[in-house]
Amino acid sequence: MNHVKLTSQQGYLIPCTYDIQPNNTVIICHGFGSSKKSQTVLALQDELYNCNIGSVSFDFPQHGDSTVNGDRLRLKNCLNDLKTVEEYILQLSPHTNISYFASSFGAYTLLIYLATYPHAGKAAFLRSCACNMHTILMGFLEELTFPIISSDYDHNKDRIIMSEVYERDFFITNEFIEDLSSYNIFDFYPIPSHRFHMIHGEKDSVAPIEDAIQFSKLSNIPLTILPNAEHRLLERNQLELVVTSAVNFFKDN
Repeated sequence: MNHVKLTSQQGYLIPCTYDIQPNNTVIICHGFGSSKKSQTVLALQDELYNCNIGSVSFDFPQHGDSTVNGDRLRLKNCLNDLKTVEEYILQLSPHTNISYFASSFGAYTLLIYLATYPHAGKAAFLRSCACNMHTILMGFLEELTFPIISSDYDHNKDRIIMSEVYERDFFITNEFIEDLSSYNIFDFYPIPSHRFHMIHGEKDSVAPIEDAIQFSKLSNIPLTILPNAEHRLLERNQLELVVTSAVNFFKDN
């Protein structure tokens, strides 16, 4: 795998890992608090490589190897970074067939991107899609599901600092919360010219299966439901099933 740091539209660097193939290349978007080095991303990239399918993974602002903090974690920046990554792929390999794999918040972001930005890809595999990202995040904050080590959110609506659960300093701003409230993916779909597949855990306590079912029906997207599975889909043979299903999906693209 190759490594590069692309310059974002805002001037910060976007860490990327890539293996671009002339025929097919998959852009991988990680979930909230995760990174391009997550267990799912690494397993998928390995299997895509074995099948001669290229892949590019990258870190959203404040995630993984990103050197910027939560002030840069804005939905517009995430969308623009995805666009920068796609443009870089096409610079290196103008004729490669682009597809997308995205998890949770990354799937939410990707869906907004596909609905609102010019793009080359027409196929996307969505893992544990956070269909109602704003509701999910507000639920976490209201229930204190995430350990909060300090907060001035109640005082000046500025930011909420999260604990080391994300293995680095991590905070979210009120502006980011407002970003999420402004975009409801149910308002944009279906997109008839695109091919999708969703996979979701039946017992997902983060992104409720009911939302995934509603979105799949609204958008006429095939949905695979894994019995008794949680959000991360890492138990037993779940990761293998996700990777195998995704790779078979991309082989047909």
